[in-house]
Amino acid sequence: MAAARVLGIGRTKAYELARADEFPVRIVRIGDLYRVSTSDLIRLLMPQSAEDETLGDERRRC
Repeated sequence: MAAARVLGIGRTKAYELARADEFPVRIVRIGDLYRVSTSDLIRLLMPQSAEDETLGDERRRC
């Protein structure tokens, strides 16, 4: 699971967390596949960037 590598979590632990619905970002299970929400992962890794972009958009509207 690529998201696990990015988060520094081992593969086994990542699947344990996913099965327990405790993975740090939203996961969608499709059959035997687990899909991670890319936007949630980016938000988790770069929370200030997402806030800065939102504030920038709001400032431009004023």
